[in-house]
Amino acid sequence: MTNPQRVVASMWAVLRPGGRLVAEFGGRGNVKTLVSALNAALQEFGVANIPQPWYFPSLGEYTGLLEAEGFVPIFAVLFDRPTRLSDGEEGLKHWLDGFAGPFLSELSVDARSGVVSRVYELTRPTLFHDDHWVVDYKRLRVLAIKPA
Repeated sequence: MTNPQRVVASMWAVLRPGGRLVAEFGGRGNVKTLVSALNAALQEFGVANIPQPWYFPSLGEYTGLLEAEGFVPIFAVLFDRPTRLSDGEEGLKHWLDGFAGPFLSELSVDARSGVVSRVYELTRPTLFHDDHWVVDYKRLRVLAIKPA
């Protein structure tokens, strides 16, 4: 969600006074290796102005948004959650098919294939272990209260 102020305002609007907001989502640095590889591969294929379709806030940034809306943050943590993809060698392709559409959707079939191949090359040394891809997720978990 790329408009975090609006999201926080919507959550505020639906909670009753005294209500709890519990959420977990991608935090600062989430899928950093993949995003860096996608950006590099796209630049190699002549794509400029690469869209950044995701919002991965820092702990301080997001708790600040909550406080600005009136929430009282009770707990917040940013943590690594390396995630093993299923399907062995094909796991990264499936991940890219499911999540990287905003990066790849404007490309021709050939260019898309080339970018995906380049992403494989760039990320394999870091993200491929024991015949599986392990994505570098970072999660932000928050608990906040809407005061009564």
